[in-house]
Formats: sequence, structure tokens, C-alpha cells
Amino acid sequence: MKTFKAITLNKNIKDLGDFATYIRDNSITMTASDFDATGKQGWFIGGEAQMSLKKKIESKGVPLKDWDVKIYRGVLTGLNEAFIIDKSTKEKLILEDPKSAEIIKPILRGRDIKRYGYEFAELYILIVKFGAYKNLKEDYPAIYNHLINFEVQLRERGQCRYSRSSNEKNGSEYSGQHHWIELDNNPTQEYINLFYENKIIWPMVSTKQCIFSYLEKGVFVNNKGYIIVGENTKYILAVLNSSLAWYLFRSGEASLGASSLEIRKEGVENYSIPKITEQNKSGVEKIEKLVDQILEMKKVSVSADTKDLEREIDVIVYGLYELTEEEIKIIEEK
Repeated sequence: MKTFKAITLNKNIKDLGDFATYIRDNSITMTASDFDATGKQGWFIGGEAQMSLKKKIESKGVPLKDWDVKIYRGVLTGLNEAFIIDKSTKEKLILEDPKSAEIIKPILRGRDIKRYGYEFAELYILIVKFGAYKNLKEDYPAIYNHLINFEVQLRERGQCRYSRSSNEKNGSEYSGQHHWIELDNNPTQEYINLFYENKIIWPMVSTKQCIFSYLEKGVFVNNKGYIIVGENTKYILAVLNSSLAWYLFRSGEASLGASSLEIRKEGVENYSIPKITEQNKSGVEKIEKLVDQILEMKKVSVSADTKDLEREIDVIVYGLYELTEEEIKIIEEK
């Protein structure tokens, strides 16, 4: 099997001295098997101890994509100024037609998502699902009249791939693409319906630490964030927010600076988390109780200091992966 040399640069290349000597003294030998061939999981390069630790962590868990969960990007509107409204517009639409409240839902932007909490900016989204064009004018006249103001821009959305035709005029089904007055999203209703469940959310960009949060039913996230819906969400949330997760994401995800990462859907899908067993069940239950305490504190104030509780979670997470003191030191030093 072919091998090659790899090195992690932790300082400015100008400060390395003789580069050939630096590579000789600090590089490691790697093979293609050390990498994800698809490139979706990112590249992890480290010394022998780091590579061994990564393989151990992966062996102790199961990739999240193999859990009973669904992971999706947030809602894509195709034209935010049409579908995302402020509080005053929401109140105006409901005053015109109280039934409008049925499809006006709160929404978070990526920047609103905080670690174990969020800040609500009083923004709302009009949930005009795939196929809703047929009855929108009759069922929700105020929302229909609002969207009509954006007809030109909505028709020009490349995502819609739809133009007026004789089929629209006679009321028959169109070709299966989005009607211009609808959100630009998955034609199946499952995707939108997932937002009516409790869920884990995270923004595209995390700074200094992982930023995963817990979001109640009926609150949406825009396309600058992601959602995880399924079983054991509070346990999964805690593991993804752990120091161990930040260590791995920093080693494999796209760096946007000294302390910022783009944590991609593929990276989260492939993150290995220990399955719940009789042996670790008590530890998982302890983690879930700690998460409940943190969430309650964050509801009172998103800036509440929960470091001690989070530290307790870290210790339990290390135990779930059966990490040694030396391995924990590698994680916490980085």
C-alpha cells in the first residue's frame, strides 16, 4: 500500500526554520485508508497518539446516521423577504385574517442559535408547503395577498423552475416543481413536518466550542442551520456539545479561522456516539438529567453560566468512550 508523509502546522511557516528538517522531525506516515475516500468527513491529520485516539473513539460508537434520527438543513425559502416576516407584519396578517396564524411560525437564523439555547429575534416564517398554491387564496387570503406583492421575484427564483402555463389556468396539476408562491423545499411533507417535533439544532458556523441546542416543537430554523430529529436527542445533544466533539470537529472540519469551524451535515452524520446499553445506561441517564438542568437555566437566561454542569457531562462522556488519562489530556490540551 502506498504511503505518504503528513504534517500539521501549528505555527507560521516563516517560523519553522529549515522546512525539510521540520518535516523530517515532525511528520507522520499515513496511508489512503486513514482518510474518508469521499472527502465528506474531512481529513484528520495528527501524530500517532492522535490517530490512535481517533480510531478508538470511532470503535466505541456508531455513526449518528445509523441511529434512529433524521438530519436536514434548515428551511430554504428562495426569497427571504417574501416568506420571513417581522412581528408587526405577523400581527397585521393575523388582524386581517385570524386564520393566518395557522401557518405563521417562529423561525431562528443561524446567528440566533446558542450553545444549549437561542435568542429569538421575533422573526416568523410563512409555511406555504408544496402544493399549497391550490387553496392558498381561499384558505389564507391575507398571506396570499402578501405574497402576491413579491410575484415577480418569486417567479424568477431558479429553484422554482416553473412558469405560468395553461395547466395553472385550468387548475390541473403542474409538472411537479414548486409553484412560485410556495417555499422552495422538499416536495414530500415529511421534511417540513419534522419542524413540528422537538429537535437538536446547530448553526453552520461554531466558534470556540460546539454550538448545538435543543428546540421545541413548532419553531423553525432557516437554511443557515441544521436539525436532528429522532430518539435520545438530549443524550446526543450532550455528546455533540462535549469537549471531545469539539476536539474531533476541530481536527476534521473546515476551519474558518483560529477558533471558528464550519460543522457540516456530513461531519455530524458520521460522528460516532456510543449506543445505549445496560452497562452505560446509568451514565446516559445522568447526562440527560444534567442537560435538563442546563436547558432550564438557559431558558431563564441564554448567557447563564453552566460550565460546571457541562464539565460533569465531559467527564461522563470520556467514560462512555473508555478514554485513559493520557487520551483525555490530548483532547483537553488541544
